[in-house]
Amino acid sequence: MEEPKLICLLADLRCAGLYREEGLDEQDKKRVIQTPSLTRRADWRVSRYLKQQAVLPVLSLSHSHGSAAVLTGCGVERAGVDIEYMHLRDFPALADWVASPQEREYLAQRGWQREDFYELWTLKEALLKAENLNFPSDMQKVGYAFASDGQRYLHTKQEGGWQGRVLKLEKHMLACVWQGTAEFSVNAQPDMQINDYGTPF
Repeated sequence: MEEPKLICLLADLRCAGLYREEGLDEQDKKRVIQTPSLTRRADWRVSRYLKQQAVLPVLSLSHSHGSAAVLTGCGVERAGVDIEYMHLRDFPALADWVASPQEREYLAQRGWQREDFYELWTLKEALLKAENLNFPSDMQKVGYAFASDGQRYLHTKQEGGWQGRVLKLEKHMLACVWQGTAEFSVNAQPDMQINDYGTPF
């Protein structure tokens, strides 16, 4: 039996020109037939280029403002990825919509920092994808659980056992989540600025 393994593939706009329509899988070919304008979108071109580079099965993908992430793996039943461009927004108002009271308190105590908000947002969206839940209606049902010592854990519908990594790119935040244990690595195009954000979950 193969050891559980996850590889997150990352690329930005510089890879859009490497997109090849003939390399699309059947599902994506159908989407292009239904919506031909997809092929002109940089997000689509970069994410589908990454799918074509995958050695392991594609588990989840995300794209935002020309950058894309594709989470591939084996031996993992539930996994998700989300990448978001870090716009400046009204974070307290958005948190009222998507965050639990405990999560809002945590963000407020830390001064509503942009990076903290996008860490939570990307983790929530990645958890939704991993559990096949609905955006935005289920956003408050997933995210942080807090232990008595203040330690944060990830949960979905009060289920635990979730692992996660959050990475900060130059202008994006990225979260990968999975249930159970797995070897995790990142395979990014050269020269992308990537740093861990916070401690792994």
